[in-house]
Amino acid sequence: MAKRTPEEEKKNRLRACVLTLASEDGQAAAAAHALVHVLLPSVGADIHVLAALVEGLVDGGKATEAELQYAYDTGYGTGVADGIKQAEQLARNQANNRAPHKLPNAYDMACYCQQHIDDLREKEREFILKMIMISRRFSLTPRQQKWLEDIYIRLGGT
Repeated sequence: MAKRTPEEEKKNRLRACVLTLASEDGQAAAAAHALVHVLLPSVGADIHVLAALVEGLVDGGKATEAELQYAYDTGYGTGVADGIKQAEQLARNQANNRAPHKLPNAYDMACYCQQHIDDLREKEREFILKMIMISRRFSLTPRQQKWLEDIYIRLGGT
């Protein structure tokens, strides 16, 4: 069987979600939530774009120029807004990861703390082991970064 393209996979997920809306139990509510908050945003759309598409199907599949422009503007605006949010979050993460004095990166601090793990409380031990795994590939949250730095400094890291 041929592997589906990402577009085909999204269509299948969207189709399954729409069909689940006919359920009589909590699945319908979950499907509606997934449709509005996960599936539509994943393709740069919102509920208004979906409504315009359905309306266009009912009217013979012909969308007006205004509807097409609205769909484009909505998708474009969402993309721009998401890009701005990502840039702001990146700037905050970079600002939060800078300490007043030069500290090693999160992974190196976590490894140092692991070398002194016997000096830590149980919750701190668990935290350090998680941070070793997380910090290899991802940025820490400001709260995680602060706790890691506090432990690192308390253990004698410089």
